[in-house]
Amino acid sequence: MRQRVAQLEAEQDRLLDEHRSFVDSLYRARRRDSALLDLNERIGKLEAPREIMKAAAELVGERLGVDRAGYAEIDEQEGLYDIVVCWSGALPPITGALAMEAIGAPTLRLFRAGRTLVVADGRADPASPPVWRDIGARAAISVPLVRDGRFEASLFVHQAAPRTWTQEEIELLQEIAARTWEAVKRARAEAAHARVEAQLRQAQKMEALGHLTGGIAHDFNNLLMAILGNLEILDRRLDQGRVDVRRQAANAMHAVKRAAALTQRLLTFARSHPLEAESVALAPLIDEMRPIIAATVGASIAVEVDLADDLTSVWCDPHQLESALLNLVINARDAMPEGGRLRLAARNLTLDAAAAATLSGGVPGDYVRLSVTDSGVGMPSEVSSQAFDPFFTTKPRGQGAGLGLSILYSFVRQSRGFVELRSEVGAGTEVALLLRRAPTAGVGAPSPKEPEAATAGRGETIMVVEDEDLVRQVIVETLREQGYDCVEVESAQQALGLERSGAAFDLLLTDIGLPGRTDGRELARRIRLNRPRLPVLFISGHDVTTPPGAREAGESPVVYLPKPFEMTRLARKVREVLDAA
Repeated sequence: MRQRVAQLEAEQDRLLDEHRSFVDSLYRARRRDSALLDLNERIGKLEAPREIMKAAAELVGERLGVDRAGYAEIDEQEGLYDIVVCWSGALPPITGALAMEAIGAPTLRLFRAGRTLVVADGRADPASPPVWRDIGARAAISVPLVRDGRFEASLFVHQAAPRTWTQEEIELLQEIAARTWEAVKRARAEAAHARVEAQLRQAQKMEALGHLTGGIAHDFNNLLMAILGNLEILDRRLDQGRVDVRRQAANAMHAVKRAAALTQRLLTFARSHPLEAESVALAPLIDEMRPIIAATVGASIAVEVDLADDLTSVWCDPHQLESALLNLVINARDAMPEGGRLRLAARNLTLDAAAAATLSGGVPGDYVRLSVTDSGVGMPSEVSSQAFDPFFTTKPRGQGAGLGLSILYSFVRQSRGFVELRSEVGAGTEVALLLRRAPTAGVGAPSPKEPEAATAGRGETIMVVEDEDLVRQVIVETLREQGYDCVEVESAQQALGLERSGAAFDLLLTDIGLPGRTDGRELARRIRLNRPRLPVLFISGHDVTTPPGAREAGESPVVYLPKPFEMTRLARKVREVLDAA
């Protein structure tokens, strides 16, 4: 009986020991998992390698209650043990590089073999490197990180007093060291990859710029040739006393208008050209473009137009819209060298929050969806994904400006709209413009045309500020022919001097891009401090956002006229500004 009781007691003790061991292992596993989860949360969003190591050292210091923790990187070639991150508690922090021989040859052999060094009391353990004692570490653990046979780094913890390290603590440090170093190497690899990508993008950008500038130079040289040739013929005929020069003058003017359209496209592409938005009825606009579209695509391509009956007007620059449509038509034609079908369609569309979220930068609202679809060769994904890239072109060098869809994209985004592109190799391409509906959009009615305005002057005096002599001369000559008096100056400083002298003038007409520190905007602001009712007409060929043109109480209007402009348009605009003052 007694023997049986003793057996049962022994069995009970064994079961209790197993239970305690199980509970203890469960608690250890929970502590380990908690520490590793904390590590992931701390370093998960970090990108800088040193910040990752710093966060891991802090966690080790807090979790294990040590007096110092940190990371060292190894430079075998230079023979350096470089402490790059150090968290400190009771012991002072240490940073900087140590000569590897200071660690000792036995310790280095241990580290290079990937074995962790554990020291409970450096004074009693001959394996403890002397340098540890010099920096106040009585007890320590150092986990080497060896990858592909290379000793790359080490995670260390130091204690000022002797300490018996548990196997749980050693294994946790080894796991933290491994995970942290993988995160560091991944961050460095991603940074290196990003640098290579940036260099590649720069190289592609420069190559594309070569295509772009070559195409622009090609187009401009052709236009300059047309202008130069026609003006030479005109000059020669005038010397001969001939008056049959109207065709040459018209040809030169046509070439100038084409050059102006190209520069405006470039400025729109750069988002520095202000759009002249208005309510535009699509049906009349597309009807007017049908002959141009038919002539552009040729007889081998069938053109289909499908416009909804209830189509509302859109709010955009009509000239830029025409240019965008023609650009899409040309792209579609080039995608169908053997002929095919081209479809233009438009319908009203309301985007809710869910639909808008599918578009890049999409905003819910009322739009008109205008699409151009072809049955051409289509584009592979690697091409269509770059179609709107301003530095991407598939055209050979020198063939066209190469701005393509990037100009269209800039125009639509400036108009607070969006662009969709769908393409499949062998099945064709659809490009859709989602344009904002006009605030007071009518259905189908064309945009009203402005009546012809009066241009003649009534003896008013205009100060003309323009640094380019040839431009200033033609403006002044035009205005004087219209009956205005002109005061012409070439700099803001001269204009301010005349203003301070009390010179009388009824309108300030100034270029925005004047030389010196005072540009046209600042010139107008300073003059209007003394003459708030003075109307201002800005002219500029580049870099114009919104001039300081908000009309405030007691002030006259500020208006912008983009270069290049026809002289008749300048005369009308001057008269309008003066009449509105």
